[in-house]
Amino acid sequence: ISAPGTPRLAVQIVTWNSAAVIDACLESLLGQERRDLLEVIVVDNASRDDSAERAAGWLARGLAGEVVREAENRGFCGGMNRAIARGRGDLVLFLNPDATLPAKFVGDAVALADALPSDVGIVAPRILLRDGRIDSAGLTIDRLCRGWDRGYGEAAEGRFEREEEVFGATGAVALLRRAMLDDVAIDGRALDENIFAYCDDVDLAWRAWLRGWRCLYAP
Repeated sequence: ISAPGTPRLAVQIVTWNSAAVIDACLESLLGQERRDLLEVIVVDNASRDDSAERAAGWLARGLAGEVVREAENRGFCGGMNRAIARGRGDLVLFLNPDATLPAKFVGDAVALADALPSDVGIVAPRILLRDGRIDSAGLTIDRLCRGWDRGYGEAAEGRFEREEEVFGATGAVALLRRAMLDDVAIDGRALDENIFAYCDDVDLAWRAWLRGWRCLYAP
């Protein structure tokens, strides 16, 4: 548990030319009912647009956190590793800049994490596309050890509505224990920067599983 006065949940966003979507993302964070529990760390990967300036504007409206401006594009993994190193909360939320959260998300996520066994290191939410179909209901792997998003493209109604153990969580929206990230880190980095982007979440899930951590799907 974090020290008194320390944010519980570090929301981490990596931007790269994300000006078209970042406003809606950060507005949804500003509207969280338990905004007191979170800090927001935006790492901008040398965007050519005003992604960083837009993010800074939202933080100035009342979001605790910071915008970190990179001189070059370090990829999703490099940006997230930078954010992990700067966050303080015992919980971490990977959040894509084109994703938005319902107002109760932060409070519900922290309450759920506190109630879970300590060996659950990853929680995968149900992520919906703009048209209401499922984007991801957690990660699964096939017999060739390839990772897939469960339910992708399916209608959401009546599907994947119960909690269950899964292989991992897609990096678009993933709730993680900092203790797990520290435990699986290689040379101090939780994500493998050789990957740059894509399938980094599958790699993280593999290393967490090998170290004895479990992943819960919680719609």
